[in-house]
Amino acid sequence: MGDSSNATLLIAINKIGTDLSLRLSNLEDKIESTETRITTKINHNIDEKFGKLQEEVDLLQSKQLEQERRIDALERQLKRRNLIIFGIAEEEKSYHELEKIVLELLSGKLDVECTQSEIQEVKRIGIKKSGDKPRPILLTIASMGKKIEICQNKHKLQDTGSYIKEDYSKKVLEIRKSLQEDLKREIGNGNRAYLKYDKLIVIPKSNKRAFSVSPNKNEKSSTLISPQTTPNEQVTKKNKRSTNSSPRTNNSIVNFMNRNNSMNHQRPCIASSSSDKTDKTKENKTNSQKK
Repeated sequence: MGDSSNATLLIAINKIGTDLSLRLSNLEDKIESTETRITTKINHNIDEKFGKLQEEVDLLQSKQLEQERRIDALERQLKRRNLIIFGIAEEEKSYHELEKIVLELLSGKLDVECTQSEIQEVKRIGIKKSGDKPRPILLTIASMGKKIEICQNKHKLQDTGSYIKEDYSKKVLEIRKSLQEDLKREIGNGNRAYLKYDKLIVIPKSNKRAFSVSPNKNEKSSTLISPQTTPNEQVTKKNKRSTNSSPRTNNSIVNFMNRNNSMNHQRPCIASSSSDKTDKTKENKTNSQKK
């Protein structure tokens, strides 16, 4: 009896153990599936929120860039009629004296006649310091045409200690400063290069030609290329013109050959008729001699 009871007890214990292990494995599977479901949901929510944040950031960046472009355009418009004059001693005591100095500089050294009404504003830039070099003068011209005239004659200030420059923003000045090395390199390579606002304009030396050499037809056609048409399109247009003009030449050649052939066909007929006439004259002579 004791052995049988122990055996049944062991069987029951083993059964309980297997049931527990099955339940544990099922519980682990449920926990794992729950974890994966929670993590996927969390990741989905994070991705969704991150996507919305990314869209907002992109929108803010585009707005910022648009605002920067507008600010640059406004700043460029405000500085469009400005010029900065360097190297003028600070001897004025009032605004009118400074205005008079600038007018004398323009008329006396630049040969530009400028009236007081054509000057919108004139002032010194920066804080005055004792014993320091003179501060530059900011000159605002009322008309753009007068500014262009001043810029065309500013080379006359050479070797006078004074010079005139455009009024650029800090951002543009930094860009122009960074382009100086490229400008020197292009000029050293023999190309024509210059700075235009915040861009470097380079004209390759291959476009230059000697005065004694006349331009080719191809070069003339290349100068006529408009920005809307490409050189390949113009080549196709030329080919179309040549193909359209070729049938005319072919027809003229065919007509010429046909005319020659017809003339050649007519010439033997003329020769045969003349030979017939000579034969008849010979026969008449022989008949007369027989008689």
